[in-house]
Amino acid sequence: MSLDYNFEDIKNFEDICYRPAIMENGEQSEDMVQVSPITESIVWATMSTGLHKITEKNLKDWYIRLNVLSGLFGPPMQRIIDGERVGVDISIQDLITHIGLRTNAETYTEAQFWMKCRKRAQDEYDRMFKRNVSDIHEEIKSEQSEDL
Repeated sequence: MSLDYNFEDIKNFEDICYRPAIMENGEQSEDMVQVSPITESIVWATMSTGLHKITEKNLKDWYIRLNVLSGLFGPPMQRIIDGERVGVDISIQDLITHIGLRTNAETYTEAQFWMKCRKRAQDEYDRMFKRNVSDIHEEIKSEQSEDL
């Protein structure tokens, strides 16, 4: 199933959600637009947060869930600053300016969200542990064979 979105209920959505498209030559188009990176990140975040729309009423839930996900798995966006990749979080201001955004993403209760976070974190950290232990075993084997 595709992830569908609607920006029409966002105040000034043309200015908030879109920017001039970047052409293949790196220049901005004068007649074409693309979804802004922050808007695109929020659209994708509707799936991981389990919140399919942004309203005044659910801003706090958005803020908490985004920060939990960022703390566990890293920021949802990256920018290149001085040649370095830097993680960038979605701010409360970003959320406020996107009130009215909605998608067809699945909605999670608070309990479902926490259960999915725990499962995802457990799976991810289990993979990291196994990879690290495997790397350490390989280093030990390598050092032992050099000693012979």
